[in-house]
Amino acid sequence: MSTVVGAFMQQFYNGIESVLKRLCQYHGVPLPEGERYHADLVSLFGPDHPPSLPQVLDHDLFADLEPFRQFRHVFRTSYGFQLDWTRFAPGAAAAPGVLKRFESAVRSVL
Repeated sequence: MSTVVGAFMQQFYNGIESVLKRLCQYHGVPLPEGERYHADLVSLFGPDHPPSLPQVLDHDLFADLEPFRQFRHVFRTSYGFQLDWTRFAPGAAAAPGVLKRFESAVRSVL
């Protein structure tokens, strides 16, 4: 069960990043590079966004995405049976609400 939910959470976050990548392309902004790629990509659309991009993520949504980004890293570098369900169950439960807010935020800048 933990592996299935973990895969869902990883794919959920990868989908968020895919939308942000497309927004970068749409605005002609190069994608970040390097070790901080994932954090930098989200930051491009957060409260401290560059003037060339719209703010998609308000402070709360920006903060709510951080655990998903961190989990993505853990999931990719761990074995499924090593995952502690109690650590990521709240995030899995929060995903539908976070997705709804993200969709609304993206639509507001299109």
